[in-house]
Amino acid sequence: MLYKLACVLLIIAFTPISAQTEEAPLRALESLGKKIFFDQKLSYPSGQACSSCHSPSAGWTGDRSKINAHAAVYPGAVDTLSGNRKPPSAAYATFSPVFHYEQEEGLFIGGNFWDGRATGWLLGDPTAEQAQGPFLNPAPGYIGAHPAGAVKPANVDDAKRLLEAAGGLTRIVTLAPEMDPDLKTTQFFADRGIVVSAGHTDASLDLLRAAVDYGLSMVTHLGNGCPVTLPRHDNIIQRVLHLRDQLWICFIPDGHHVSFFALKNYLDLVGLDRAIMVSD
Repeated sequence: MLYKLACVLLIIAFTPISAQTEEAPLRALESLGKKIFFDQKLSYPSGQACSSCHSPSAGWTGDRSKINAHAAVYPGAVDTLSGNRKPPSAAYATFSPVFHYEQEEGLFIGGNFWDGRATGWLLGDPTAEQAQGPFLNPAPGYIGAHPAGAVKPANVDDAKRLLEAAGGLTRIVTLAPEMDPDLKTTQFFADRGIVVSAGHTDASLDLLRAAVDYGLSMVTHLGNGCPVTLPRHDNIIQRVLHLRDQLWICFIPDGHHVSFFALKNYLDLVGLDRAIMVSD
């Protein structure tokens, strides 16, 4: 494998510059991807594009020298709010294979992000997994590790853009039903055979019931994506458990995200036949 890589690098090194830089015309899907990548109207509030943190002038990563010199994370569309990751180079992200262990090299290869945020195990494409679900509750505790400044209300137009960007590979979308008050986006996804999962949400019981009627069928990592302190009776965990016969419920069963004794309590109520175990 290393020999093949060396040969490829040699070919590139000795290819005339004119041949390397000549631009082929973009296909329709590629043109759409380019427009999305540089579109500053997709953020909420507007003003930030993918290219804001993945700049062509800086190797497709962040180009703000002061931040690069003294910190790691970049602010979101709201300049006083930041995420929790340094922008990696996006130059070859779409060529990354599904995260796996390569026996020949003795290395773990593929996926996007060092923390395993996008493995590709779900959709078969790590980059496609990045297109799933910005429609979360931005309130502290519910938003989790996601940058609150990147959250926006759910709408069908953005949903269409996300599906087009994923190239037909999207299978599951997580959203907060309260960010989709008319539930049109939920219905849009469900009508296309995409599993709609409630996550990072504080939806009321009535709204959850309505969302089920419009196609909601799953809950993302119950017991996480919510504040540490909740009202003791009427809270998102109790509401979801009340609807356990209508929803598939996911858990992160590592003893850290959900303590094992609490996981047993959840499974006793939900039942193994409606529970899904996922990693984080």
